[in-house]
Amino acid sequence: MDHSPQVLLNVLVKQFYQIALREVPNDMGLSLIESPDDAEAVFMAPDVFHKCFGNIDFLGRSRLNTDGELWRHRRGLTHATLNDAGKPNFRQHIFNRYTARFDQISELTPNHIHRAADEAAMSVFLDAFGCQTDPAELVSFLEHIQPLIVELQTSSWFRLASQSTPDLQRRAEQAVRQFEDLLMSDPETAALLTRITERMEGGSRLDATEEVLMGAFAGIESTTSAIRWLFNRLGINDRVQERVVADLNKAVSERRYFDCFIKETLRYFPPIPFVARLATQDFELPSRSVKKGDRVVVSIIGLHMNETAWQDPFIFDSARPEFMGDEYNRKCFIPFLKGPRTCGGMRLAEIELAAALEALLKRFRVRNSDPKINIAYALVSRPAQSDPLIYSRI
Repeated sequence: MDHSPQVLLNVLVKQFYQIALREVPNDMGLSLIESPDDAEAVFMAPDVFHKCFGNIDFLGRSRLNTDGELWRHRRGLTHATLNDAGKPNFRQHIFNRYTARFDQISELTPNHIHRAADEAAMSVFLDAFGCQTDPAELVSFLEHIQPLIVELQTSSWFRLASQSTPDLQRRAEQAVRQFEDLLMSDPETAALLTRITERMEGGSRLDATEEVLMGAFAGIESTTSAIRWLFNRLGINDRVQERVVADLNKAVSERRYFDCFIKETLRYFPPIPFVARLATQDFELPSRSVKKGDRVVVSIIGLHMNETAWQDPFIFDSARPEFMGDEYNRKCFIPFLKGPRTCGGMRLAEIELAAALEALLKRFRVRNSDPKINIAYALVSRPAQSDPLIYSRI
């Protein structure tokens, strides 16, 4: 078996799917949570269940990987800005960003389409904070450090003789410095770092850089992974694609099938397939006891395929009745997680996914010549680069 970092991560996510699909028993050696009530109890008690990012922490501290009072302080640095960007009046601007990037595409290859979506997503993120840094440069930077992210993620779950923790930490710190240099090249972005630094208690510009880096990486990666799954699933069935297109002739509030397709894609392919938490004290979940120091893993895949919550949960249904009728179990659909630590950019992401999909379908059609599902995982789950998508102009 290939024991490369990327393969090990892909196998890990595959196991979560196999357990959810009841293909294999849970023999991963993890305290795995798939019960909706247990999962909700974990998410509603963030001061008891702290985040476990492992060696990803080498990239610095941010609202994404801190806890307690430090998290509450960090959250205040960016949360209001992300909320403002997720308001309906920002939708047209987001749509225009994706439209502009898709209109600039010269070659209809998956790489060109996906790169355009990545740059549009980065533009939206920068616009929210009033920054003028070149989005293409930042996307290139994130692509450059992707192998490092894979190594950091892998070393958090597996012990590999070839990996040196001090070396990983050194490379991560170097990447943060490189990111800081990119941000400082734009006066508006440099001013943003200054504002964040001034609002931190005893913080430095490097702390502000880490906050922006983790926010950009998490926000862009989760959004663009979901966009790629949308494009991937569109190409499977022409009738589904045309039905999604037909909904574009309706008012935004009346696009039931369009919205259902997005929700079903997020259900079947959640960008965050699982999360790990560390218990800081003894705690009683509805169905089990947790001891201080226990690490629990909530399977988002398992919740999204819960047999008591969904009709035919193991089937991808673009017209899923629970979504079409808006009668789904909210405990079993949490692509942006739940509770006080729900993704701060959730509303922005929801608008962005719809805008990106509409912008694509007003210009292109997509065909997937091989419906087999191939996942590439590193912090988020996305289709493997080898997925055979074929785009054409309309």
